[in-house]
Amino acid sequence: MEHFKKQFAEVFELSPEIIMDLPLIMFVGQQKLYIENHKGILAYNEDQLKIRVKANVLTIKGEKLLIDEIKNDSLTVSGCVVSLQYQKGTGGERHD
Repeated sequence: MEHFKKQFAEVFELSPEIIMDLPLIMFVGQQKLYIENHKGILAYNEDQLKIRVKANVLTIKGEKLLIDEIKNDSLTVSGCVVSLQYQKGTGGERHD
């Protein structure tokens, strides 16, 4: 199914993160991080933020991390981002 979605996105020149439900991550220097297509926050403190993305976990480490804005499928984080780690297959599936 994933292969079909990828081909569909390519044929119709659609953004793959929307069709395949992939996270879109944008940095503004080290101070701001914007994430689309998240599936929920797993853990949060000022030094670390763990976010579920599809069936994986995105771990953001930094200093004075602050969630500036959170919506159903996007969030904005500010602070000093030190590292970003993508852990494949550790987020579990979300069943709504």
